[in-house]
Amino acid sequence: KTVYYEALMRIVLKEKVFLPLKFIEVSKRAGLYKKLNFTMIKKSIKAAKKLDNTVSISIDIYDVLEKGFFNFIKNEISRNGVDPKNIQFELLESEDVYEFLDEIKEFLKKIKKIGCRVAIDDFGTGYSNFVNLKDIPVDVLKIDMSLIKNINTDDKSRYIAGTVAKLASLLNIKTTAEGVSSKEIYEIL
Repeated sequence: KTVYYEALMRIVLKEKVFLPLKFIEVSKRAGLYKKLNFTMIKKSIKAAKKLDNTVSISIDIYDVLEKGFFNFIKNEISRNGVDPKNIQFELLESEDVYEFLDEIKEFLKKIKKIGCRVAIDDFGTGYSNFVNLKDIPVDVLKIDMSLIKNINTDDKSRYIAGTVAKLASLLNIKTTAEGVSSKEIYEIL
């Protein structure tokens, strides 16, 4: 069963596909990131309408801090007649997220108020913090693939992933495991 789709930004030139690692920082330095990102969000919202299913869109702290970002999202959802519950925003992990925790909380509260869902991407890596789970309105924790890919051979990874899933369950937060690459890993999960 398809639970949701994840919108991923790619650039295709002459049949060659470029992943974000190759162009995001360059686009930011060139002043093109906002245009690329807003285009991707517009297309993702239209896809949610067409698919009649949830589409998950990655955002980072700099998107949240962008003046007018929330109003842009709200207007696009309204203009396209999309049920807001079919839009999920994935907050990407970064060191800067926790420098602007008040701004993040305020933005996520507004997003939730209009009916969208919120996910924390790559949970279990970087600057993920259990304490912040009590303050940030989260619907989904996406457990990072670095914890999932070896749960069939590494007890520590399995225990950590299990602990995150159990905590999320107790907090009424859904979990998504990234990087499920075999039937064995799927069955362990």
